[in-house]
Amino acid sequence: MITPSGMRHPETIAPRRTGWVALLSVILLVVGLAAGFLVGRATVPEAEAPAPPADLAGTTATRFLSEYVAVVNAGDEAWIAPFYKADATLSSNVPWMSDEPWLVTGDRAIASAIGSWWDYQGFRLDNAGTAIQKGDLVMQSYDSVFGPAMMVFQLDNGKIVNQWILQAVK
Repeated sequence: MITPSGMRHPETIAPRRTGWVALLSVILLVVGLAAGFLVGRATVPEAEAPAPPADLAGTTATRFLSEYVAVVNAGDEAWIAPFYKADATLSSNVPWMSDEPWLVTGDRAIASAIGSWWDYQGFRLDNAGTAIQKGDLVMQSYDSVFGPAMMVFQLDNGKIVNQWILQAVK
């Protein structure tokens, strides 16, 4: 609206200017957000999968333990003995046919002992836990007919040198 003095009345200009400024602000906001998103995506590298914990056993040890479990679960002494060095030891905190924990030495004697467990109660190693490795020591938990157990293997060139069975006492 124009006043008699030839000046525009402020009430007629304000609504048009306010509407135009609001529309321009919304457009600039959308364009700015889109540009920021695209620039951010282009400059930030994709997130990499977190590295596994350093203590997890490698593929060689994991494969060795899987093969070991398969052979032990089959109960064939002839296939168990080659997993051990000739002078290997196997010890456990579980009394076996006596009141004392025991120690078996030698690959054939160890295979015979494991075979006797299989004959005795159909011994099996089930529900293997995550294998943990520190140097030449590999540790893995299992369930068996005797209850849950933790086995620690000391490996040397693909053979078991020492094995400790820590059985949970029922």
